Amino acid sequence: MTIFEAGYYKINRMGLCLCGIWPEQNLFQAYIARFFLWGGIISSMVPEYVYLNKVWTNGSFLEDVVPCIPTQLVIILVATKFIVFARDKETFQDTIDKMRVDFEFYMDLPAGKILREYGEKGRTRTIFYGCFLLTILTTFLVPAFLPVVLDKIMPLNETRLRLKLLDTDYGVDPDEYFVLITIHGYILSIFLIFMLWSVDSFIMIMVQHCCSLFMIVGFTLKKLDRANKKNTEKFEYDVILNAIQIHRQAIAFADFIEASLKNMYGFVIINNMFLISLTGFETIMKMDQRDQAMRFAAFTLGQMVHLFFNSLPGQELVDHSTGLFDLVYDCQWESLSIKSKKKILFILMRSAKPKSLTVQILKYNLMYIVLKTSMSYLTVLSSMRQ
Repeated sequence: MTIFEAGYYKINRMGLCLCGIWPEQNLFQAYIARFFLWGGIISSMVPEYVYLNKVWTNGSFLEDVVPCIPTQLVIILVATKFIVFARDKETFQDTIDKMRVDFEFYMDLPAGKILREYGEKGRTRTIFYGCFLLTILTTFLVPAFLPVVLDKIMPLNETRLRLKLLDTDYGVDPDEYFVLITIHGYILSIFLIFMLWSVDSFIMIMVQHCCSLFMIVGFTLKKLDRANKKNTEKFEYDVILNAIQIHRQAIAFADFIEASLKNMYGFVIINNMFLISLTGFETIMKMDQRDQAMRFAAFTLGQMVHLFFNSLPGQELVDHSTGLFDLVYDCQWESLSIKSKKKILFILMRSAKPKSLTVQILKYNLMYIVLKTSMSYLTVLSSMRQ
């Protein structure tokens, strides 16, 4: 049993299996999972596009068309991430194999403590991210069904105002079939959030593993601090050579992640920028309707959190790759032999150049730029309304 079957990343494997994109999954099971997920999503998209076509022809752009766009952007976002994982199946299989090999190799060594620490961090972050998305989803879904429940347990002389979960047109009386239509919308929302969580959390643990390799390089070089005056040149050479090999593995792993995800993340940023602008605009538009405003505010907050958790791995990769420079510099290199100093210099030069997802595209400063741009678009939309 390995880390993906019974270890830190079991929950990530189960999530991708339920999405039908786990590389080692039985092909029949994968297709069944994909059929149910995308069947549910597409069946919800049809009435949405029927409604969108109707309001595009006869409705107001800001009042009727714009509210339909965020849901479609989320579907496109999830579909993009799904396609990247499904298409690059062999690439992600190689990533999984590398992570397994590293855990098996280091598990009984002192450096294994670092892998376990980062494995636990990845697991904790996966659970936390899932709980936060679930909270946002609940805030978005509950107000739509709450009037129906209250009418049953605390009836009034008249039916409470019912809120549409999504803008759809099923060709039937929406009041008569309100419960079924709302449940159908629930299915779409739950499927989308689950797929988003599964893919994002797997990216998080990949980056955590890469960060742990950079930390192991520093841990390895600390051996040079122990009784430094007694170290032989061969001992120094073996330690530094081992550190260089691990450093190369860390860089190769970072490049591996970069090559797999760079195109996807460029789209994620653009998508998030428009989503935050549109959902923020809808929040302002619905300020006179408290329940609706709360739903769209939760939607906006969810997009910001999604952007944060997509920026976090890139920032951590930068911090760990550049932080290695300080670890190397502090390893008492000045007391080493000339030959060892030259090899230490190799690691210093490589660690001075930060590694990051998509050439530093996903960092906290970019998150600030995206939010700033989104607020600018939001201001433009608000002025158009006036």
